[in-house]
Amino acid sequence: MIQIETGWLLLIPIFFGLGWLASRWDLRLEARQDERERLKQQRSTFKGLNLLLNEQPDQAIETLVKVAQLDPETVDLHFSLGNLFRRRGETERAIRVHQHLANREDLKPRDRDHAAYELGRDFLRAGLLDRAEASLNQVGAGKYAIPAKESLLEMY
Repeated sequence: MIQIETGWLLLIPIFFGLGWLASRWDLRLEARQDERERLKQQRSTFKGLNLLLNEQPDQAIETLVKVAQLDPETVDLHFSLGNLFRRRGETERAIRVHQHLANREDLKPRDRDHAAYELGRDFLRAGLLDRAEASLNQVGAGKYAIPAKESLLEMY
């Protein structure tokens, strides 16, 4: 029969425990880093909003664009940026932002409809009526269906 020293058998739970501690340590560091990034993003968002309120739209847009680049999951921020661009007459940039949203596969249907509606409004503002019509016709039956149909009626 094979004899195994008990010292070697004790190493198995010790190594298991060390591995578990190392993984917990790594998770804790990861959580701290995520928290720092989230706080940095919040500060940047509030800075952008503060600049908007102080009527400094150019600097506000730059700040908000940086935030949107850091976290592409901020759908509402993208909509706000696109609307800001459209209001300022920068329809190309508004179209790019809203097209990016409309082409995302991971969006909820409600957000995709919102993106199609906003994109249609961008195209209307730019005078691209054929594209505006196509985009507004893509809006499904939801919150943005009636405003999209109203925009289509105004076009005709």
